[in-house]
Amino acid sequence: MVEGSPFRQRTAVETLGFLGALTADKGILEFLQVVGRLTEEYQDLQFRIAGPCSDDEIRQHVRSACENNSRLRYVGAVYGEAKTAFLDSIDVLLFPSTYRNEAEPFVIWEAQASGIPVIASERGCMEEMMRLRSHQPLLVRRNQSFVDMTLKTILGWLSDPGSFASRSAEVNLKFRTASIDARRHFEMVFCQQPETVDASADNRFRPGRLIRIEPYAVDSVISHPSELRDC
Repeated sequence: MVEGSPFRQRTAVETLGFLGALTADKGILEFLQVVGRLTEEYQDLQFRIAGPCSDDEIRQHVRSACENNSRLRYVGAVYGEAKTAFLDSIDVLLFPSTYRNEAEPFVIWEAQASGIPVIASERGCMEEMMRLRSHQPLLVRRNQSFVDMTLKTILGWLSDPGSFASRSAEVNLKFRTASIDARRHFEMVFCQQPETVDASADNRFRPGRLIRIEPYAVDSVISHPSELRDC
């Protein structure tokens, strides 16, 4: 990301969002459980869902949930300006993915660039992505309930808006710091002459001298598998 989405510090929890493919392993069912639990007690909270859905059963489940809850809205798949507008409309992103190949979800960087705190399952690189200076990353461990941990976190923010506002500012700082660090590493590896590339300050990148490999000309072609025995 050359530049993140526009940063806006969130000062209160008003809208919770889900952005991603609407599948069971991406966590849409857990999101709907959170919505159901919070709707009962907090009349001012809003909920938004965005993302593609190719599963007819889940699509019907989401449609039914929206019909029974006037504060829950599904906007479909969003890209470009529509994605930016969706992120601008939410205050917290829930990412309850249990997808086995989850690695470094781009949407988490997008949310943090916008100042949106993320509550996510423990998968892939997410702990590193969400590590902050003054707050613990909001990761739900594999042996914990995503729904229960999310409810506990949201209720804490509703009772202490100052803590939520502080995290909103810090997740944006995390994004900006990570962007600068990534750009520095990229330029060090790819934008310098091979002779000038050296170890980085944190000793994580030590590219060796780059060697040019010339094309090798093959003089003859093996015409029969038996000739392989003589190679």
